[in-house]
Amino acid sequence: MTIIGIDPGRSGGIAWITDGKPCVEKMPETIQDLWETIQDIYSDTFVERGATIKAYIESVHSSPQM
Repeated sequence: MTIIGIDPGRSGGIAWITDGKPCVEKMPETIQDLWETIQDIYSDTFVERGATIKAYIESVHSSPQM
């Protein structure tokens, strides 16, 4: 199983765990880059090993700046 977590904030990132091995990357610059990263994770896990993938994204809310 692979679990993906996405923090979409300006200083966010994407992290995933496959077979107990964690990986972390800075949030890609563009939506296209993010999509390509997710496709790479998918192809490395699902296609080759038939694994299940679950993804979670942080719910981002704006907050007043002090």
